[in-house]
Amino acid sequence: VLGSVAKERFNYSKAVGDFEKAIKLNPSFATAHQWMGGLLLVMGDPEAALTSYQKALSLDPRSRITGNNLALTYYLLNRQPEAVAVALEVFDFAPDFPEISRSLMHLALSAGDCESVVRYGNRLAAILNKDVNATPVYNDLCQTQDSEARVKAVETILSWPSIEFSATGDATLSYPEDIVLSLVDLGMFEPAVTLAEKHRDYYHHIILTRVRSMRSANGINFYCDSRVQALFEQTEIPPMDGKNICD
Repeated sequence: VLGSVAKERFNYSKAVGDFEKAIKLNPSFATAHQWMGGLLLVMGDPEAALTSYQKALSLDPRSRITGNNLALTYYLLNRQPEAVAVALEVFDFAPDFPEISRSLMHLALSAGDCESVVRYGNRLAAILNKDVNATPVYNDLCQTQDSEARVKAVETILSWPSIEFSATGDATLSYPEDIVLSLVDLGMFEPAVTLAEKHRDYYHHIILTRVRSMRSANGINFYCDSRVQALFEQTEIPPMDGKNICD
């Protein structure tokens, strides 16, 4: 608990120490390894986060939260096939867990698999009682870059006053960072920056900490963009310890 508080206050070194103590006291405490993975991801070290999440899942293989976080980490590391495989394993035993359908939809979106975008988008919309027009927006975003449908989908997304994943009745099937990362994967940096700026205070700057953990070529280029670096300068997010992926 203390580690989680320190993490939220951006005192990462203290949080690491707290989690390490918890793990030392009880090495088989899966949740402590999961918390450490989340902290390392926020710190911009997805490689180390992967090890923590793998350990957590080995201790609690039916944890849908850990499985989903592991899939996210594989995705950030640009290891898409492994991300999809882990997400599908979670989906097999927790098909009504909305977070996993959300992850599978966005993994499909980033890969240009529009059929799967529709499949998991429809399931997610049904689980969350979303607007019937929710999935078409994401399907249109999945289309070819120069298509009129994609341009219109981006305009629609940017017009949303807020992006509330769990809210019923609206057309959003994501958290803000999901769409930012998908736009980056699709090479659409301009709307990605616009959306990041619009939601810059979202959940302790989770958009920016996700962005700096991306290891795809597009992800690194976006993170190193001067406009994105300017957003970091406006926050309290500590720099990555000893790393500069922009060199």
